Amino acid sequence: MPKFEFEMPTGDTSNPTEHAGKEAEYENKSVMMTTEGQKVVVLNYQKVDGLYVVMNLDEAGTRSPSYRISPDKLRKIEAEKSEAETREDRKKRIIALTKELSEVQESIPFSGINPESYPKLKANDVELEGLCTPIDDLIKRFEKEGIKVVFGNDPESGNVFILPFGSNDVESDSVFPKHLQISEDMDSRLKELILASRS
Repeated sequence: MPKFEFEMPTGDTSNPTEHAGKEAEYENKSVMMTTEGQKVVVLNYQKVDGLYVVMNLDEAGTRSPSYRISPDKLRKIEAEKSEAETREDRKKRIIALTKELSEVQESIPFSGINPESYPKLKANDVELEGLCTPIDDLIKRFEKEGIKVVFGNDPESGNVFILPFGSNDVESDSVFPKHLQISEDMDSRLKELILASRS
């Protein structure tokens, strides 16, 4: 009768690890990721040697031989968040950052307007003529007074605005955080707020 042999994967090891004698951290049938990016399922744990016996999770219809691997080469697979959860997390972070920045008692240095946003803001000057302060005038005020970060009417909505430090007119004198240019020496919280508002 012919004898069939599997070729052991190159990651197989029989050398005892520093985990030898310790209890298993992961249960059998746990789906893990190796440090090389291979998805595997845990079949067993060899306590004496501190090694897991795993098998690659291949495409449907294929089957790989089991092999031994050190616990140090296994990682838990992070659960992917839904798009709605990601948006909610981002909004909560924006609210937290804005709360901190809005409590700053002095003006924040103006880093400039993002070059990609400037043409859009200029276009708004035409569309909203007479309803808002022209962006070039706002920039002069930002440069002279510095800026402040404020909430809209409903802080829980996550609507945030950038105003000249001496203004409280959100309707006419504001831009969004995403319109600001990022600089290396700016407040790290403001930088994070800008990035969060762009994502």
